[in-house]
Amino acid sequence: MPRGTDRHITAPARWRKSLAWGLALAVSAGAAQAGPQGNEVLLVLDKASLVAVRPDGRRVGGERLAGSVLSLRIQGVAASRVRIDRVRADPDDASGDILLYELSDARAGGGPVCAPDAQGIAAAVAVAGTWSTQGSRVSADGITMACTSDAMGKCLRWGYRHWLKTPAGAPMLDHYTACTRAVTADYCGTGRGHTRDGTLIDIYDKAGVQAPAPDGKLAFEAGFSAAGAVCIAKPRLDRDTLEETVAACPAKLAATSGPQRCTEGAAAAAGALVFIRSR
Repeated sequence: MPRGTDRHITAPARWRKSLAWGLALAVSAGAAQAGPQGNEVLLVLDKASLVAVRPDGRRVGGERLAGSVLSLRIQGVAASRVRIDRVRADPDDASGDILLYELSDARAGGGPVCAPDAQGIAAAVAVAGTWSTQGSRVSADGITMACTSDAMGKCLRWGYRHWLKTPAGAPMLDHYTACTRAVTADYCGTGRGHTRDGTLIDIYDKAGVQAPAPDGKLAFEAGFSAAGAVCIAKPRLDRDTLEETVAACPAKLAATSGPQRCTEGAAAAAGALVFIRSR
């Protein structure tokens, strides 16, 4: 089962201040991008794979995009140019829908954009839509490149594929967003996390994407919807008290939180889509 959380992204120094949530490496859908030979192309998304559409209609994707330069808008920072150094299949994705993009600053001497994740992968995945610093998708237009070390990248690779539907017919997008809230312990749904790198977690759901770990070593923490936690049984971090955590959004959580009131069953009844266990 997925365990561990890491919500940070490494980027060139001039970008780091704007990347606190690590979410917005946004490429405008249909915007002209430089292809491998310097040609301007239209960039579109097929599930989680970038596809360049040439002026003559030819489509180029996969490993053939290596060498392309993207113009990215990074959370309020003026557009910056990022090079795709390598494209490869996600080793954990048997379907082949998800590709990993190793990105670097396109300027001379520029370094990698993404920090390595727990597997040592320093790459990004492509997510449909434009996302706010508060962690909500504000538009279906655009493409967001999310590092595999970031909550958005983790949740996509863990199986919460936003273009699918659950067995019950509900959009998987809500489960995907709930997963990003859960990974970062964004209880209030405002983009403010309550976690630290490397914290052990167990994430699961009722939709059949992830099942809880069978060892039972972690305690129930909270249930999450796309808008944040529906209740908190206990804060993730020892330094935080339940009272302090709930005080950040009392109207949302005060009446439902606490180890007696916030159980897995109560969270599910309140609309939780994803559940978290932690130490």
